[in-house]
Amino acid sequence: MNNSIYFLRHAKTIVDQNIPIDKWIISEKGKEKTREIVNSGCFDDIEIVIASEEMKAIQTANFVSERLGKKLITSSDFNELRRFGGYIEGQQEYEKQVKMIFEKGHSKIKEWEIAKSALTRIKAGVEQLDKKYSNKKILVVSHGIILSLFFGYLLGISKKEYFQRWKRMKFCGWGVIRNKKIIKDIIS
Repeated sequence: MNNSIYFLRHAKTIVDQNIPIDKWIISEKGKEKTREIVNSGCFDDIEIVIASEEMKAIQTANFVSERLGKKLITSSDFNELRRFGGYIEGQQEYEKQVKMIFEKGHSKIKEWEIAKSALTRIKAGVEQLDKKYSNKKILVVSHGIILSLFFGYLLGISKKEYFQRWKRMKFCGWGVIRNKKIIKDIIS
């Protein structure tokens, strides 16, 4: 127990409707922002680096693991809420879908994973980290929707608040939890 778990949202991506979302890569602007954060030293005492299995999270985490000389571990527990059915055309339609996911947490929306299922998955991932490690500083690079679900759960917010928090979460935004309590909110 007593781990400090740092959660970092992946860097800005290149949106490409011709490839699956989980294969998207980070943009040049995303790489610049990641370098800036990593070079700030805020993660210099991280002992373990974990990323979701999605390319954008792996690329973001690689900046930290390379700087620190740490092995990068991947875990599907921290993958984004699964969005089957392909790309949704336009930001407005995508946001509409995300809002429904948050507000109808127990219901299936189109071909997307149920929010409750994604939340259960990330909570199980955190519990596994607490069973496996003790008194470590761990970085987990993950994604906006699932991190909004997890931090919202820890804060005990209403379903209607999740969407606004998600909209305010920045690429490369980061937060810290210890003993299931938020030390630094991911929304700054």
